[in-house]
Amino acid sequence: MPSSLPRSKSPLPPTPTPPLPKGKLSTASYVDPRERELRLLQEVADDLEREAEEEEKLAEEAEVRYAEFIQAMEATYKDDHEGLAWFCSQCDDSLVDLQDELADAQTQFEAKAYKYGQEIEDLRREIHAIDVEIEKKKKGIAK
Repeated sequence: MPSSLPRSKSPLPPTPTPPLPKGKLSTASYVDPRERELRLLQEVADDLEREAEEEEKLAEEAEVRYAEFIQAMEATYKDDHEGLAWFCSQCDDSLVDLQDELADAQTQFEAKAYKYGQEIEDLRREIHAIDVEIEKKKKGIAK
């Protein structure tokens, strides 16, 4: 009775392999390490999504509160033109932009300082290793 299924050309019988995860968790009774990793990654993704939504809500609330604060301060200084000018100079968005640029520059500086510190330590280790080799060669020549 001929089979309608194509035969494999390999003389070895096919080995059963667990199915590859395709974005959904399988219902197999064994615990595949890939499935465990997929589950952990899904949990991390869910946590990050939840945190992002919370941060967006906080940012929106902060913008609303900031607008209310500006209106309250302008109402406070409405008859005092010098005070209003001073307040506006303190609340200028360019100052916030400059503070952001300063924070970015500080972060980049700290990253470079750490990188250069690591390079210095690597060079010190190399110098020490070469000094040890020189001492060994001096002792070998002295004998």
